[in-house]
Amino acid sequence: MLVLEGQSLSDIAVQACGSAEASFAIALANDCSLTEPLAPGQMLIVPPAVKKDIAAYFKDKGIKPATAITTEQYNNTIQGEGLEYWTIGEDFIIT
Repeated sequence: MLVLEGQSLSDIAVQACGSAEASFAIALANDCSLTEPLAPGQMLIVPPAVKKDIAAYFKDKGIKPATAITTEQYNNTIQGEGLEYWTIGEDFIIT
């Protein structure tokens, strides 16, 4: 299977096999780690679909997930914002 820009092993597994669990089989078949970044245009050996209905849905709809994020993209995100980082009474007041 041909890897597209931004695809991870998990994306390929869901698209081709219908389950993210197939990531392990794909990594083993291609002698790579689960977290190894994939290169666009790279060819991967992919096992047969495990959940054929899900794989067929992705194929029929032309869905090709690409959820990988580069270090540069991560570094450009706003970090340290949101309720989990704010302190009551300092960052916002509850009345």
